[in-house]
Parts: sequence; C-alpha cells; structure tokens
Amino acid sequence: MTLRCRSIIVAPLLALGVPLAFGQLTAELAGPLLASPDKAARTSLCVAAEGWQVVRGGQATGGAWNAFLGLAVELDGPAWGGPAGGTLVAEVNGVANQHGENTFAARTGAFHPVSNYHAADHVRVYNLHYRHTGPGGHWALKVGQLALDDDFMASDYTGLFTNAAFGPLATQTGTPLGARSRHGVAWAIYPAAAPGVWFEYHPSPTVAWQTGVYHGGPGPDDADNIGFTYDALSEAGVALYSELRWAYRLAGRGWTTRVGVAAHTGQFDDFEAGVAGRDDTEVRGLHSVYLVQDVVLVAAGDGAPKLGAFGRFGVSPQCDRSAVTTYGDAGFNWFGPLPGRADDVAGIAVAVTRFGRSFQALNGLARTETALELTYCAHLTSRLALQADAQWLFAPAVNPGSGRRETAFVAGLRTSWNF
Repeated sequence: MTLRCRSIIVAPLLALGVPLAFGQLTAELAGPLLASPDKAARTSLCVAAEGWQVVRGGQATGGAWNAFLGLAVELDGPAWGGPAGGTLVAEVNGVANQHGENTFAARTGAFHPVSNYHAADHVRVYNLHYRHTGPGGHWALKVGQLALDDDFMASDYTGLFTNAAFGPLATQTGTPLGARSRHGVAWAIYPAAAPGVWFEYHPSPTVAWQTGVYHGGPGPDDADNIGFTYDALSEAGVALYSELRWAYRLAGRGWTTRVGVAAHTGQFDDFEAGVAGRDDTEVRGLHSVYLVQDVVLVAAGDGAPKLGAFGRFGVSPQCDRSAVTTYGDAGFNWFGPLPGRADDVAGIAVAVTRFGRSFQALNGLARTETALELTYCAHLTSRLALQADAQWLFAPAVNPGSGRRETAFVAGLRTSWNF
C-alpha cells in the first residue's frame, strides 16, 4: 500500500458548518500503522475530509463538505502460511457527505466531479484480492476484487490534482451501460471495484506490459452496495484493458510513455437512435485507445524530478454509443517551489472533454467541456499536509436562472495526515 498524495480537503470547515474537532481530525493516514513496510503484515488507515465552494457561476453558488475513510490490510505469505511472493490485500472505504448525499455536481453543472473522492454515502469493500509477485519481480498477478484504475491510465503527475477528470480517462470509463441494465455502471473504478484478473510482465527494467479482465457491471454507487452488488455477468459483459509502458531517456531527460487499449462486451445505449426518437435501442460492445506521456523537464541533483510534465489523450471512436469521444489533459508538477519548502508541490493542469454528438444532444451538454485547475500541496510536517485548490469549469450545464452556460469558479482546501 503506497501513499497517494491525493491531498484531502478540509475547506473553510467552520464556514461550512463542520465542527472544529472534526476538522482537526480530518486527515489521510496512509502508511504503516501496525507494522513497518518490511513486515509480513501491514495496515494503513486513511481518514479524510474535504470542503468545496462554488464561488460564482455554474448552477448555484454555495458549499459542502464530505469525508472519506479507508482501511487497508496486506498480509504476506509468511503471515498466513502462504507461498513466498504471495500477498492478501483487503481494503474497505467509507464516504459521508454533509447532506447525506453527494449533490455538489448539481451546483457546478459539470460532467466531472471537482473531487476524486466524491461518491455517495457508503461503507464498501473495495480491493479484496490475492497478489503474487514472481522471482526477481519480473511478473505479478492479482486475482479477486480489483479496481482497474489502480493500474491503468495512470500518469506519474496527475495524482496531485483533485478534479476527477485527471483520474480514469473519460474516453475509457465515461460511458455507462445501457438503460436496460440493472445499475448502469460499466467500469471497475472508484468508488466500486469488481471481480477481475490482472497480470503484469517486465521483460526489462525499462519496459512493462500489463493486462486485465474485469466484471463489466461492478454495481451502483449507493449506500446499499457494500461491495458485492454486481450486475449479472451474462448481461453486463466484461471489461478488458491492456497497456504497454516504456521508460527511456531523450535529450537528456527522463520520459515514460504508456499506450493502452480498452474494450467492453456489454450492452450500451444507442444515442443516435435516441436522437431519432427510438429510446430503447442498444448496441453491444465498446472500444477505445489512449496515450499517456510523462517527462522530467528539470531534475534535482539526486535525479528526482524538480519539474515534471504530463499529457494524456484518449479516443472512443464509436460515436453512436460513446458518451465521450475525445479527451485530453496536460499539466505540470513543480516540486519544492518555495525556498525551505522542499516537500511542497505546486501544479497546474487543464482537461478537455469532447462529448459524442448524440450523447451531447440528449443531455443538453456543450460539445466540449474544459476544466482548469491550480493547486498547491504544502507538507506542514512529515505527516500533515494542506492543499489549496482552485478550479475553473468552462461550459457546464445551462444555468436555469440566466439561461446561459456560466463558467464555474470553485475553491477547495484539502488536508492529509500520513503516518
């Protein structure tokens, strides 16, 4: 279990009505609590809270907070009499929202949530699987309940940003199952994982290939789903991912390129038929491709990144069924931007989402939606961090009061406490 500086937000908590004692408690605790990382048994706890405020624009101004709790346990083979190289992994997540449900998207009118923690109120089993690493680390296998976004579509630098657009690519995971499916969720990504098998092979220190097959109906994001409310496999189909990663040096800089493909065998709404007035028409199958590029623009003396950049691009070419046909994002991470603040990270990134024309027409969306995010994550101690965040969401849904698409300006504050 590795620490993800997904920074946690405790926005003007008093202004949002969060008790001070709770605000002092909000934190992300990701690290060994019951044992050190080299022990056979390791436990990590993550407690988080965030607050967000729509300052102007969008659908309605105002704020809300939400909290997240995650508990993860890893047991290596010697801890339970299993084989060397084997590990049992279990993770449980919980989310609580200020008003008992996550309604903040109704304020912004944007397709992507402003936070990668936003979800319905729940307590849910997330990861629950067996992982085996081969001799020398040349291959690895995971079997059980998995989240595909733990492994695929990742950049070394997108984890700093809070907008969910910088998580799983919308071209690969933005299209739901058809309306006749039980729950509509097609992809095993946060906040609901699904049964699957994942395999990775390292033919050399600089090249890796990974592939995964996942249940195509992980179940709904609601309070009743404790992690096992899957759709019937015969109806939902399966999701398949494959990705090649290559690390290399070019012009004296470190580069990493990832190229991936994704496919789903389930039934999807035919949005073109919907525009023509045939509302109950579905088509089978969906496929897409993506590219992720990272580069270390400036390195410190020890080789660690000082300034890193990323770009990601995805295409889902089946316009009749794809909610998002084209997606791209790019941004920078600046490590140690201020004197005496070597552990701080500042970032700027932009995400552009282009919807399928028929999906856009049926849902009243603009053809393209853009998000710009500025963020600064300050590590106040070795365990405590505070992250300020500002987002501009361009061309969200039409404001019912003005009849116009009003750019939403959103501010947030996130805390993280690691130990």
